[in-house]
Formats: sequence, structure tokens, C-alpha cells
Amino acid sequence: MWSWITGSEPAKTEEEAPKVTDITDENGVAHAGIANTMLVEGASVKDCYDVISTVERYPEFLSMYNKVEILSEEYNEETKTNVRVARYVLNIPSILKAIISEITYTLKLECMYDADKNVAKMVWTAVDGPSFVVENSGEWNVSDKGSDANLQLDMAVGYSFYIPSYIKNWIQSSMVTGSLNDIKTRAQTVKQIEQK
Repeated sequence: MWSWITGSEPAKTEEEAPKVTDITDENGVAHAGIANTMLVEGASVKDCYDVISTVERYPEFLSMYNKVEILSEEYNEETKTNVRVARYVLNIPSILKAIISEITYTLKLECMYDADKNVAKMVWTAVDGPSFVVENSGEWNVSDKGSDANLQLDMAVGYSFYIPSYIKNWIQSSMVTGSLNDIKTRAQTVKQIEQK
């Protein structure tokens, strides 16, 4: 799905590095795409889905978030989709606090878990955010791998100003890899707590 944004297919195994690409659209806006997949050993699809879709708990284990607040939520019976709107407040590094007091953005989240097929997905699109981010969209996909779960992240971010590709790619690759590792740890921890 995201190959038109990222210019490549998502990573297929947990050993592969994130796929990061840059594309400039016809309006001159740079879009950075990233895709990565990770095997979450000992966790189920439902464990991973519960972690990724409960965004209001992200600040407990993802250090980039100061606060996440659910603004609205409704369940679409026809599509079996839980539609949420959430406001994210990022933690600002100390060195930047003198010039940036707060960075917030709002996302529409479409969360789907199919117990019969044992797959899950969360798709997000930007509702609003800082003026320097012109696109923030992506999706999490979770599939069954026997006693494990396969967690895939595809996202696209577009900026209103130039950032050298090597810097942007390093930031996004580090951020995604860190987020995947933190979510993996959280899903495995949730599974261990449930088993006790």
C-alpha cells in the first residue's frame, strides 16, 4: 500500500533495516517514507494490537510523547472499525525548550482487529499539527506468525522546509526502530503479566 509513498516495498523480516526513501511531489513538497517489520516473539496479534491501538498509554513507554489525549471515539459496526481522534503532545529536548514550548498534532486513527483472521491494523491520518509538517500518515499491520506476531509499520511524513536526506533518514530510521523495539517490549511485557 505504501510503496507509492516510500518508493519501496516494506521490509520482510525483522533482520532487515528500515526502508527509508524521499520523494518530492509535483508541488515541490518533500515526503519521507519509512517501512519496517519486526517479529514479536511470544506475543499474540491481540497483544500487539492492544499496545499500538491504546495510544493514550504511549507516554508510559514511548519517551517521545509527553501526553496523548483521546478527543473522540466511535465504533463503526459496519466496518468493525474503532475510529478515534487523538491529540499528541511531544516531549521537547531541553536544548530546544528556549525556542519551542510545545509541539502537538492530532491524528484520526482507524483501528481494526479481526479475531477470526487473527490480523489487526491501525491506520492514521493527520487532522492538524505544526505548520512545518505537511503530511503525517501511516499504518500498523499485525499478523500471526505461529506463537509470535509480525508487526509492520509504514509511514509517510512531509515537511514544509528542506532537511538533508541523510539527516531526515537517520532521524526517522532511529525513531521508527526505537518505537518498534519499545512496542515489542511492551507487548511481550503485557503477555507476561497476563500469564501470571
